[in-house]
Amino acid sequence: MLGIWVSSGVAKKMCRLIPSSVCLSAVIAWLPASAAVGAAGRWGAVGGRTGAAALVFALLLSPVLDAHAPAADAFDREAEELFAETLAQYRAWDLEAATPDAAAASPAAAPNDAWLRDADSIIRAFRNVATLYPQHALADNALYWLGRAQLARYRAQKGAADLEEARVAFAQVAVSYPDSELADEALFYLGYLNENLLGDSTAAISEFRALLARYDGSELAPFARQHLARLEGSEPPSPPASGAVVETTGAPDLLFAEPPTPESESTARAAGSRGGRRHGAPPTVTDLRFRSTKQYTRIVIDVTDRIEVRTAQLTSPDRIYFDLLGTRVDVALHNRSFPVGDGLLRAVRIAQNQPEVSRVVLDFETIGRYRMFPLNDPYRLVIDVFGAGSAMAEPTPAPDEAGTADPSRLARVLQVGIGRIVIDPGHGGKDPGATGPSGVREKDIVLDVGLRLRDLLKAQLDCEIIMTRDTDRFIPLEERTAIANSGADLFVSIHANASRRKAARGVETYYLNLTTDPGALETAARENATSSARMKDLGDILKKLIRASKIAESRELAQHLQTSMIDGLRRERRNVPDLGVKKAPFYVLIGSEVPSALAEIAFVTNREEERLLGTATYRTNIAKNLYEGIARYMRSLGTPAITAK
Repeated sequence: MLGIWVSSGVAKKMCRLIPSSVCLSAVIAWLPASAAVGAAGRWGAVGGRTGAAALVFALLLSPVLDAHAPAADAFDREAEELFAETLAQYRAWDLEAATPDAAAASPAAAPNDAWLRDADSIIRAFRNVATLYPQHALADNALYWLGRAQLARYRAQKGAADLEEARVAFAQVAVSYPDSELADEALFYLGYLNENLLGDSTAAISEFRALLARYDGSELAPFARQHLARLEGSEPPSPPASGAVVETTGAPDLLFAEPPTPESESTARAAGSRGGRRHGAPPTVTDLRFRSTKQYTRIVIDVTDRIEVRTAQLTSPDRIYFDLLGTRVDVALHNRSFPVGDGLLRAVRIAQNQPEVSRVVLDFETIGRYRMFPLNDPYRLVIDVFGAGSAMAEPTPAPDEAGTADPSRLARVLQVGIGRIVIDPGHGGKDPGATGPSGVREKDIVLDVGLRLRDLLKAQLDCEIIMTRDTDRFIPLEERTAIANSGADLFVSIHANASRRKAARGVETYYLNLTTDPGALETAARENATSSARMKDLGDILKKLIRASKIAESRELAQHLQTSMIDGLRRERRNVPDLGVKKAPFYVLIGSEVPSALAEIAFVTNREEERLLGTATYRTNIAKNLYEGIARYMRSLGTPAITAK
């Protein structure tokens, strides 16, 4: 394998420079490092075979290499030059810019053949330095940057081998070079990879604990403690008590974000100088979008990393500003004004207020209440603005459900009818959702069911039906909620479930609330396109957003949907498992001001249920059962305005 690693040009250079004793020492150093990594993972056998192949390769070449052995200082210079050239190439080609999020935002950002060839060259060169110069002061640097490069290519291609090789590279730094100035960062990367990309929370906890035990004075120690607190179930810090602002920490734990790492020059590393850490460029505000009505507007601000925010309300003229601290505005947004003119907002403006402060200003016609909360993966700030005449009450913390009164008491007392229903087929466009073993895609199934449900509702009920999507297109989760808040009375989101257990099957229905159920958190994490560990961050946010009356009404809606689904499906299949009504923090439900539920109609990852979902008859049956659940809920309100046609 070593022969494959070494390109022809580098191989010629090595033959001129490396004495056989050094080459053998590289192999001898490689073998225990590989075994050490393998003891903690799955690469023990591979590492052993790689080391053996390298040993044979070195022995065969030793006569040639001995004949061309250079002086030690020339050997050191060649190692430093090769590393410096490779690091410069790495930075010039900006491997880490080709993330899935970047590729999704701009097709031009997707990796092309030239990008992949450069990635191959860079990875191969870093691996050469680490393997052929194991005693050099730069060997740990080469392994570290090898891990970074492999992780970058994984992000672009999602190749499991790249992810595993990145893990191995960082583990080698931690195991073989414990005194390295990069060992703390290697441990942090190992914790990050295990937590967010490999889904191994136990291993992540172990790596973060090791970092704190061995390098408690590291600048990464506070971030490691934050990750440990989340992984071990400790409550995250509560946000400030002042109003609607949710201040985030800036911890480097986004699913596709890099942990903070040093970018000091290789010469400083080689000289043994730590130098100052630079955590990269400030987070960038990349987009601003909104959905508007006369009584409600939702504004979404896309930012490349977690940030802190301060806000204030001003008069003469009426406006509210949001300062995004430590950020820069993308050049395409700088000094932009977005006219709104809906009777609530005149405009939304954004500019670089200070060198690292971006300011978003809302110019009001009339100021009502507003709230702000973050969503992750990718990170964005959501601002909901309500008109001064809005009848919606200020959110209050969710009560203990065991002590809740009659679930629809408020609606029944007010005799609120249902005049507009929003049906939300999940996923769509670039987001396929879950995929079954035979290739059936969640986005296609739920769109078909949603359209069939729409037609049934239009034919049977005297109310307006709105689809969040009626074609195969992508709509962000927060925009789906905004559609529901723009004058709807009911919101139903349709999804197909997935599980790592192939035998998992059945029907379950969710409403928005806090939960500690691992299964419910896993389902919500999948639908939210985030990790289960991140779901715990939503606790304090939900406490500020959830209102007791909507929890109760949403729970009753979910119960009617679940009962109707089970009753209807069991007429055809008696063994359909009833997985019940559950609560979880789904992004698509967060901030909804109307009774809302999310139906998981079947497991697309189960072969039997995937086959059934592929038939029009079964999808029609599901749509009929969802219709019946909605109709039952509407009848439970006792309002004559919603009787069937």
